[in-house]
Amino acid sequence: MTGRAFAKFANPQIVVTAAPKEKGRAPVSARPKNQDLTMLSVLEQPAKGKAKTVAPQKFHTVSDMRKAQLWLDTTVAETGTNVTARVVSMTPELAAVLLGRNEGNRKVKQRRVDDIARDIMAGSWKLNGEPIIVSSEGKLNDGQHRCAAVIQSKMPTDMLVVFGVSGDSRDTVDHGVGRSPGDDLALHGHANGVQLAATARMVWRWRTYGELLRSGNRTPTRMELMRVVEENPGLNRSLLMVGSKGPRAKAIASIATLAFCHFAFKTVAAETEVARFFDALIDGADLQRGDPILNARNRLIAERNQLTQEMKAELLFRSWNAFRLEQTRVLFRITGGELPLLEA
Repeated sequence: MTGRAFAKFANPQIVVTAAPKEKGRAPVSARPKNQDLTMLSVLEQPAKGKAKTVAPQKFHTVSDMRKAQLWLDTTVAETGTNVTARVVSMTPELAAVLLGRNEGNRKVKQRRVDDIARDIMAGSWKLNGEPIIVSSEGKLNDGQHRCAAVIQSKMPTDMLVVFGVSGDSRDTVDHGVGRSPGDDLALHGHANGVQLAATARMVWRWRTYGELLRSGNRTPTRMELMRVVEENPGLNRSLLMVGSKGPRAKAIASIATLAFCHFAFKTVAAETEVARFFDALIDGADLQRGDPILNARNRLIAERNQLTQEMKAELLFRSWNAFRLEQTRVLFRITGGELPLLEA
């Protein structure tokens, strides 16, 4: 070993210097056994009584956003123009990076974002094979609403991502005919999909908001609508019962509105009582003057084109309550807002 070196022994106060052998010094073998100078390590011995100064450690950290950028850039570079697909955990950070590379896309529809975010937070979002599309230039070709929903929900979600397509292929995306909620129900084996979807939508609004007023944020997602149908088999039975009345029922109100009320009334009374009410309402038989059912029937027919769907349902709810309380000659005040609580 050449040069100068220092070694620390068992006694921390002893420091041995290795230097060229001088005349008259004892050979190495004659020195203490614990002073093995063949294994020397560099040691800076602090002055006695002074604390050793420790240099602060420096760390280089990478944020989750930067990690997402690096991963995306690497994947795009590796893929090139070879179209490939992979299942990716779409984190809020990765979604934000993709939305930052989304030039020239259509305006985001917040209602659609809200719908997807609700499904993600409810655990209803499924890996369905519909991909997020990233071009070979690293731009987002399709999937901005899903990315925005991931950010809004703050929940990582598994999604299929396709890489390597050309940037101008965006012009061919979303040109197919979208499925309606009725189509979704039909795919799950439900008959009368359109009317069933309309009825389930009213049930969802009633249970969620207590009224049937329609607005952007008062529309259930497809998964929420499907859940209403699957968790309430009585909804189908109500639709079949009302639908069996044919044109006579349609003269009173839409089949969906009548089926919704039929289903709602069954939540507070026996099905035989509900059937008695609807038989009288639709057929008009054996109704006496002042009967609340006759009152509602006449008004629904006379004001068919003036009353909204919400007003018709409210009129039927108020008529049901008067029927259950055995009230007669009741004048119903219709607001078109919150539906009244039902009498058992």
